[in-house]
Amino acid sequence: MTNGEDDSISVIDTRSLKTVTDMQIGRGPVSAAYSELANAVYVSQTDAGSIAVIDSRNFKIIKTIQADPGVAEIAVAPGGRYVFVLNRKKDLVQIIDSSVNEIIQSGTVGNAPFQISFTSDFAYINHLGSADVYMVPLSQVGRKDSPLAVLTFPGGQQPLGGTWINSPAARVVQASGENAVLVANAPDKQVYYYKEGMAAPMGSFSNYGRQPMAALVVDRSLRERTSRGVYQTVARLPKPGLYDVVFFLDSPRFVNCFEFAVEPNPAIEAERNEGKVTVTALVPQAPPKLGEELTFRFRIVDQATKKPVSGLTDVVIMTFLAPGTWHRREVAKEEGDGVYSIGFNPPQPGVYYGHVQCSSVNLKFGNPNYLTVRVLPREGVESGERR
Repeated sequence: MTNGEDDSISVIDTRSLKTVTDMQIGRGPVSAAYSELANAVYVSQTDAGSIAVIDSRNFKIIKTIQADPGVAEIAVAPGGRYVFVLNRKKDLVQIIDSSVNEIIQSGTVGNAPFQISFTSDFAYINHLGSADVYMVPLSQVGRKDSPLAVLTFPGGQQPLGGTWINSPAARVVQASGENAVLVANAPDKQVYYYKEGMAAPMGSFSNYGRQPMAALVVDRSLRERTSRGVYQTVARLPKPGLYDVVFFLDSPRFVNCFEFAVEPNPAIEAERNEGKVTVTALVPQAPPKLGEELTFRFRIVDQATKKPVSGLTDVVIMTFLAPGTWHRREVAKEEGDGVYSIGFNPPQPGVYYGHVQCSSVNLKFGNPNYLTVRVLPREGVESGERR
């Protein structure tokens, strides 16, 4: 993470979310990018007009590449060898070869370039002061001192950076499974679809009057990956259970539905259930009549261990008569085996509800396990129900 005000960068452990170290660096660090191939981090320094190369293993600067003041966004192309650096003041894109850590090519782009995105074939550069998106063919990158080929297409009616808020989120992203990109144009309130090789976008998606600040593509399409005729995709499901899957093929037309079961992951289930409880409402054996004591009971069980929870002193049971004309709250007594209860004498016939709460185990009155009991008149017909 770059810290522009004190000319430093911070290395953060993403697992613990703690700072590992802070490093003083050149003047005005604004952007950083990691090359897995070079095992190095490249940091652009806009005031110093240079790019610092940091060894990611020991966090030491191994080289400073001199450029020009105004260098800003920096990004690593697919494969990790070539590093793209934008210069807003001079409207330049410069290419660093990470194998030698030198600038080997440069080219002029539009007014105030501010962001770089990649597909497998092109680098896309959008601008603060222009609606044009510039494309650099990756096949022509790497030829030292050769002119950098640049193509353009209009990314809308207004500059993509017209409502720029210094966000690193991508405005141009590759469309799923195609040599095409989606362009989020906030001032136009549109997301444009551009297919590589065309002179202009093929169409657009309305954003219903809102400003699309960025785009993200989630690819869930089936692809032939391991062997001929075998297609697969990857999805993350929220919980274990039995799922219905609908398979649809457009050409040839084919629809098929089937079920598959997702077994619980013991490690995930243990983490998910840690500290949580389940509640079971225990229904009275027979519906009481007016004048008889009514007892509401609940059993509290640890969701991870499946064992009754004993020793709770803050279990509160609230009872009320529908539609709320009478109610009471009382601390429950423990009966053993995780069962907590209260007893009371209903003041009149009607439907009584019982809800349980326990703050120490994060159990709230709104939980769905509650009791409903009908209290009959002395000479009434006995009936009871549970929800």
